[in-house]
Amino acid sequence: METFKQVRDLLIWVRNLHGRMKEAYRDAAGKAPEGGRPALLFLFLEQHEGKFENSIAEAVSNHDDILDTWIQYTPDKELLESFQSFTPSPDMDVDAVAETARKMGDALVQFFRDTLERVDSEPVRDVFEQLVKKQETDRAELAQHLDSVHRDM
Repeated sequence: METFKQVRDLLIWVRNLHGRMKEAYRDAAGKAPEGGRPALLFLFLEQHEGKFENSIAEAVSNHDDILDTWIQYTPDKELLESFQSFTPSPDMDVDAVAETARKMGDALVQFFRDTLERVDSEPVRDVFEQLVKKQETDRAELAQHLDSVHRDM
């Protein structure tokens, strides 16, 4: 069964997801051994998620003309489960933190691409294409940061 969602609902859901991820990274950083590499990576990821949360909020405020557009949308069950199971632990090592962040980034790109497949409106497509590009750029930035963390080990 297909359901319908407004663009506004999808963007707010993604913004809130980034907010939850930011808080989860902040909590994990606060519980991880102080000054350790995982704690520093959690703090970086907290900032990273905060930037993306702000860019989604900006997309919502800058694209009022498309927010009421309806999209026929049924989220993939595995995709939703990956978002719901997101729980970084302060006990994680750098590799586990990195893998968790990569999986979430991959899941978000998939979410945006799945949404793009259901959109006919060109202005709506443009917004979701921008989000795919932003997420891919962020993944590259994360990969560079992770490489620097590994080099410093």
